[in-house]
Amino acid sequence: MEKPCDDVIMDCKAYGTGACKAPYVSWATKNCAKTCGFCDLNKQKAHCVYSDWMTVSECSVKCGRVYNTEVMSFTNVKNKTPGSKDCKENLERYTYVIFGRVSTQK
Repeated sequence: MEKPCDDVIMDCKAYGTGACKAPYVSWATKNCAKTCGFCDLNKQKAHCVYSDWMTVSECSVKCGRVYNTEVMSFTNVKNKTPGSKDCKENLERYTYVIFGRVSTQK
């Protein structure tokens, strides 16, 4: 018999959808599995919940340009989970600043 999936704590909705995203996924899976949509992932079409962009490399100024590499992570969740979307997002992007103007390349 399968164990029912439920929230361990009563106020999961009060934390908002941000509590279901990185870096809190491990906590959310244990405490707010139902609210965050982590139940029965293998039985339904999965969507993704993405983290915020994180800078992993910052390059120094060369000829007035600064380049940064940014990445984000994702967690598979069931369809219609709050804050989720199709798993089509790029996980890496490059930003650069040319004389004070920010531009993003995906």
